[in-house]
Order: sequence, then structure tokens, then C-alpha cells
Amino acid sequence: MIDVVCPQCGEVYHTHVMQAGKSIKCGRCDSLFPILLKGDTIAQQPLETTEIRRPRSQTEQTPVRPISQRNVFRSLIIFGVVIIGLGLVLWWYSSGHENAPPVPERSASSNGLQAGEEPPGMESDHCDELDRTKFHSLPNGSRMAPEESAKGHGVLEVQNGTGEDAVLLLHDPAATETVRGVYVQAMHSARMEGIPLGTYELAFAEGLDWDGGRAAFRCGDRDYAQFERDFEFTEKKDPDGIRYKAIAVTLHPVIGGNVRTKKISRQEFLKGFQGSVFILR
Repeated sequence: MIDVVCPQCGEVYHTHVMQAGKSIKCGRCDSLFPILLKGDTIAQQPLETTEIRRPRSQTEQTPVRPISQRNVFRSLIIFGVVIIGLGLVLWWYSSGHENAPPVPERSASSNGLQAGEEPPGMESDHCDELDRTKFHSLPNGSRMAPEESAKGHGVLEVQNGTGEDAVLLLHDPAATETVRGVYVQAMHSARMEGIPLGTYELAFAEGLDWDGGRAAFRCGDRDYAQFERDFEFTEKKDPDGIRYKAIAVTLHPVIGGNVRTKKISRQEFLKGFQGSVFILR
């Protein structure tokens, strides 16, 4: 038996030596970490674990005040006055226009459109009418970009607590390339591993019903965003082995979040790609 210590919270677990090389999920902090042996081989230990969380907006954090009986009574009076006013307006309109000549209806094609068409540039979107079970999603954890660059030991864990899928891309602004990419389904988590030393930008897209041909979501918010802070991955050698940087991020807003996001364009989200880049491996 060997002892395994959670690098996130320090919880100790006992497991068989045959489990070395596999991963274990901490029952205390829910972090996923590898089972490693100490010996002649280099032991890889997290140098630092940073948790990055999206803060809730001001409206989400403000508690809802109870409605007093006086406010309820006042609202009922206003509502009644509005209903009476609308009734008087309708009565005046019907009595004054009942003898007016009929106005001919304008055909659907009079503005240059055929019946059932939408204005140019508008995309027909019936996502609300579709069965969500028929939306297309990639397997959770699918790699979304080539990983041909140099490999390191950095780890980025993504927790998606939203109701939409997400595609995350890790950009190297210095080299203008994307070093890692991952697909995270709604209410799931995934990891980017082997991240080289460096400072990166993390951008993501959220939505539903993934279209691989267009490399975009068909439904949902279909927003593109980027975390406002950079992600620095470091490594350090010591007598016990190599210590590396592990970072955890949440896509869902949480109370006490320490990093905000900003909206970006699709071009900014896809920067650094060459040719057909969305690859499922």
C-alpha cells in the first residue's frame, strides 16, 4: 500500500501500488490528481494550485427584499387604474372608428420579401422549439486543437457548471498560436494537460448544438469571451522531483469570484489557427 496526498487540500488516501499512474478524485475537495510513486523516477508534484472563479454580478449577489403589504396594495391600485384606462381607450377607439373604411392589407411581398422569408442577414433560429436531446455535443474532454507544440507538466482544470457546452482555447500571445483546446459539456469538467512553460490567454465559447463544419454553436448564447487575467504556468526542480503549476477555473459565476471575463469577437477567439484546426482525437 502507498500513501497519496491530495495536492489541493492535503487529504491522505491509501491505495495499492498497482494503481500508480492512474488518477484519483478527492472526496473532500473534488479535485482530480494522479497517483505517483516516489523512487528513482522523477516525481511530479504541484508547485501551486490556483482556483480562478467567475464572480456573480451585482444583481445576483443582492438579496431580494420582502414586499410589504403597503407596496402590494399600492401595486393593485395602479394595476386597476391602468386596466380602467385601457378599457376607456378601447371603447373610444371602437366607437369612433367602427364606420371608417377598411384599410387594405399589405402583402408579404410588398417589401421585397416572399411570405415566410426573413430579412437578409437574419438566420432562422428555432432552437427553443427543438428537443434538447437532439442537440449535437462532442464527447466531454475532446481535444479541439493540435498539440504538436512542446509539452510541459502544467495542468488546467475547467469546471462547467452552466447549462450550455463550452469550447476553451489556450492562446500563446507571444507566438500567436493556440497550444491547447478542450470541449467541456454542460455540468461537466475536463482537463488540459502537458501545458508548456509560459504565459497564456484563455478564451471560450458557450452554446448548444455544436456544428463541426462551422466550428460554432447553432443555439444558446453563442458568446465568445476571455478571462481578463493571464495564466502563467511554471515548473521548478527540487530534490524530490519537478513541481509544476496547476490551475482550476470555473465557467459558472460564483460568489467571491476573483477573475472577470470580457466579451471578444469570433476572430479574436480563433486567432492563431492555421487551416482546419478543430480536431477530435
